[in-house]
Amino acid sequence: MSTPGDRIRKAAEEARRRKEQQDAKAREEEATREKLRQDLMRRADQMAHKFLAGAQEMRQQSGYSVHLHLERHEPQKLDPGFLLTIGKPKRGIRATLAQDGQWRVGVNSATRGTRETRYHDDSHLEQARDELLELLMTEAAVAVAAEEEAPAEDRKEAIA
Repeated sequence: MSTPGDRIRKAAEEARRRKEQQDAKAREEEATREKLRQDLMRRADQMAHKFLAGAQEMRQQSGYSVHLHLERHEPQKLDPGFLLTIGKPKRGIRATLAQDGQWRVGVNSATRGTRETRYHDDSHLEQARDELLELLMTEAAVAVAAEEEAPAEDRKEAIA
């Protein structure tokens, strides 16, 4: 026969087990979120390097010393991503990798304004990379040739 003390103890033990299960589930969910965040940061970093490498290659092929500056987003403030400035600070590509794995890419051109596009995955963005870069690299090289912008070696900023 069960006494009130037994029923109280059983209820308390059941509550403790539920609490432990909830805590374990919360830790597991946090670990999953952190793994996703790390994966997004890794993907964003890889894409940033691909864009910078493409811009450096175009700069070398053109023979014009266009300033390039790469900044990564602070993951605590924004979704993972990067800003690649080409020439003057208002010209560049800002790419942000959303939690759903899609890229939001804004292209800011001095002559054509700002345009934002979504890319469904890394491969679609990689396919568009050279087209996006060529527009801005051409604009920057023209500005350097016309002496509207200083070439990269005259600037203090380094290529990141």
